[in-house]
Amino acid sequence: MKIKQIIIQNYRQFLQESICMEEKITFIAGANNSGKTSIIELLNCILGEDTGGKISADDLPVEVYEEWLKLCENKLEEIYESGIQENDFMNKLNKLFMGNENNVPELQAQIENGSMKVKLEIIYKDKESIARFSPYLMDLDKKTYGFFFVFQFKFSHTMFERLIKNNFDKVVIRLERIFKEAELEEKEKKRADLMGVVKEIVDQSYQQKYYYTDKEYANQQPIENEKSFYDLFNYRHIFANRNMPDEKAGKNSDKKKTISMAMIEFLGKEQWEELFKDWPEMILDKIKDDDIENKIRKKSLDSLSTVINVINETNGGRKEELVINSDVSNDALIEFLKEVSQAKYKIGDFYFGEETQGLGYSNMIFMHLQLEKYLEAIKEHEDKVNFFVIEEPEAHMHPQMQKEFIRHLLKKYEDEEIQGMITTHSSEVVRATELCSLRVVRGKDVFTKRICDMRKFLEEAQSGGKKLNTEIKNSYNLFFQINFADIVFADKVIMFEGDTERMYLKQLLRKDTFRNLEKQYVALLQVGGAYAHWYKDILQYLEIKALILTDIDYENEKTDINEIKKSVTSNGAILDFYRGQKKIDKKKTVTIEDLYAWQNAKQNREIADMMINFQGEKDGYTRTLEEAMLAKIFGMNIEKKLTREEWKKKREEYGLKYRIPGKKEKGMDDETWEKEEIDLRLILKATSDYKTDFMYSVILSGKEEELLPEYIEEGLNWLMK
Repeated sequence: MKIKQIIIQNYRQFLQESICMEEKITFIAGANNSGKTSIIELLNCILGEDTGGKISADDLPVEVYEEWLKLCENKLEEIYESGIQENDFMNKLNKLFMGNENNVPELQAQIENGSMKVKLEIIYKDKESIARFSPYLMDLDKKTYGFFFVFQFKFSHTMFERLIKNNFDKVVIRLERIFKEAELEEKEKKRADLMGVVKEIVDQSYQQKYYYTDKEYANQQPIENEKSFYDLFNYRHIFANRNMPDEKAGKNSDKKKTISMAMIEFLGKEQWEELFKDWPEMILDKIKDDDIENKIRKKSLDSLSTVINVINETNGGRKEELVINSDVSNDALIEFLKEVSQAKYKIGDFYFGEETQGLGYSNMIFMHLQLEKYLEAIKEHEDKVNFFVIEEPEAHMHPQMQKEFIRHLLKKYEDEEIQGMITTHSSEVVRATELCSLRVVRGKDVFTKRICDMRKFLEEAQSGGKKLNTEIKNSYNLFFQINFADIVFADKVIMFEGDTERMYLKQLLRKDTFRNLEKQYVALLQVGGAYAHWYKDILQYLEIKALILTDIDYENEKTDINEIKKSVTSNGAILDFYRGQKKIDKKKTVTIEDLYAWQNAKQNREIADMMINFQGEKDGYTRTLEEAMLAKIFGMNIEKKLTREEWKKKREEYGLKYRIPGKKEKGMDDETWEKEEIDLRLILKATSDYKTDFMYSVILSGKEEELLPEYIEEGLNWLMK
């Protein structure tokens, strides 16, 4: 039995989202505060995990809930205006919910829209036992291998009416104050008082219920006993806020014995009972032989005599004695064992306490023990839905340990055929998974979260007919392993060509001009111009604002501006974006002049949240980052030439490291050699193997903004908006 799909409606920031579950592990990835824990807390509540948490009105989406509160308050005001007799008031209130014979209840749609629902689809295979689920079988179609359930947290109008009636005087007094007040500001204050009472009543008017239903979730039948629903699942959850042993824990703190207690619980009560089956008798015999019990009684009577005398004087003359007695049992011995036992790490002949190891190592051991204990429990619950969740397994672990542990979990879930969910905010964990098993939680706005299903994305990409299906899948999985893990948690993305661009951009984002970007999580992805467009679809799907900075890549030998304009680019990303935005055929030749016109018209945005930019006319018709940087600081274009002497002076003046090409011909005097003119292209050609040195000189001289090319400045300003 497996969970196939979970559909969530109106739960916190999830208005209408679904999670399609993998047969083994489904990874839920997202940044801090993205909603991962909310999903786990929802599962804990509806699947019966004893966490002390209950669904409440606070779990409804803020905007939906506030709108419903305001509507209830407005309706009470409308009814009050037409009369304040209790019976008349309550009848009018009832009609809002029940309606008349000829019309639909006025508030029925709003109640449905403002209620929380969670739909569960459970699937099974031919040979699996469905005896436990048989009472909930509704679809008799032989092709339907599933059971369907609904958890509903719904506003009850009957409860609301009852509570209004019970608090009628309190409600009417506040309504009266509103209508008596003439001043608008004071009226709003009185309305806020009423809203406080309405909120209290509305909060108490929600009720939760479980249903079994058909595959369309239309014919819902109530499940009267919640425990019978919980009994369909063997659900366990490892929390993210695990207390691991560390050196700061006090001497008597349970935090120092987390692993010890987990090991004792893993071994189980039965094994301890077998081990200690003779202990109770042995200890009792020892107590009798040494007359310990009588000694305890006598000592307690002597010590408590003063207290007992005072009690006897105030209890009406009853004569009672308080004594301490002993009671040795298996349960007491197990508790005693927990108190006196401690896990040790053995290296050679030496033993080390569990607190001597790192938190990550202890965390890993703890999860291993919990998982193994769960595997034992599965044997007793094979006819249930077995579902195991680990929240943020990367806690306290360094990147390599995260990677190896996740690989172990993947193999474990695969070998043992466990279904489960792992939440994470670690790039290393994401990188160790497959793209199709990933669900990414992202925010649409302050109040709304999305769950992006990467399996669904892959399937839609493959069905799009762009290329062979296997090529599409292999390409996305390849890029996923290289760069995608950094995209998952990003607020924004910058894609660029090479290592020097990375160095330069990292330094630029530290400048005050672009400080707003540094405050966000901006993923920097090194992507060649031939491949940047491969990320377009996935960034659009995740709704991540992205800037692509790439080289225009016209023919290398061109230095005449007119010839440059007539030439073409070899950059696949630029061509893909241009043709896509212009909706022109791939066979049509695109010249550099076309691209300049497109750039100058500010039309180089495929969608509102994606922009590609490259060296343009304002960058002196250059073709690479380094050319554009030198053109900017020296105020020149690709055609302009300087003498070797001038290049040397500028190099010394600005503290930049670049090479000046050429070899003095035999017989050429120094003055002629120094006066020979050289253009930007030749300078950069000579510097091509020393680009890193050049970029270091830019950064160390603090001239990043003085050399900032127009196309990068424009792109970063756009990204900040």
